[in-house]
Amino acid sequence: MVVTNQMAETITVVRGIKLPTIRFIVGQHLSRRGVWLIFIEQILILAYFRIFHYHRPMKDKAVKEFISHSIEETEAIAAQWLKDISKKYAGKDEALVVGLSGHLGAAKTAFVKAVAKTLGVKEAVTSPTFVLMKIYEIGTNNQRSMINDRIPWKRLIHIDAYRLERPEELEALDWEDVVADRNNLIMVEWPENVGLDESGLSILLKFEIRNNGYHVAELGTSSLIL
Repeated sequence: MVVTNQMAETITVVRGIKLPTIRFIVGQHLSRRGVWLIFIEQILILAYFRIFHYHRPMKDKAVKEFISHSIEETEAIAAQWLKDISKKYAGKDEALVVGLSGHLGAAKTAFVKAVAKTLGVKEAVTSPTFVLMKIYEIGTNNQRSMINDRIPWKRLIHIDAYRLERPEELEALDWEDVVADRNNLIMVEWPENVGLDESGLSILLKFEIRNNGYHVAELGTSSLIL
């Protein structure tokens, strides 16, 4: 039986990345050579993806990046960040959950304080390391005018998971109810300790101290390095 080889170009999509590929088709069946070519093709695609995507550093995914050298600069960054997320997440049906990841002393709590000040929180904001969670009513003073947009939340909830080790420990904080309330802006320090990664967060803020100051970067879904 004589069969004519036909070469067809296709597009392979791997997690949103279009990769041109070549397939060899023989009538309704693949030739032995075509089978091997497809096998090699798929191996090369997987190798490409692992090399250039699985091992790409997180900070390469940065959407925004900020540098702060002072409290004043941190407050200005917080105000701009709140303005941006207020527009983006105003119609969200549940709480906005923000993770703050970084080493001790990397300015995670300082950023929460700056956010609280911009939101008009009147109470002194301290790290809830031992009480785990603090709830602040969002105020209406002049600081909120810095955002120039309506704030879609009524409460700022600050959680410090430094002393926690398992996701189940969030249950003591009525986590599901807190997240279900669209009026809550939740900021969680050390989210990785309780299994909150990019898939469990609305925004991941990555904090880092460098020689020229605190760096903030907005990653993937939404994230920061301060």
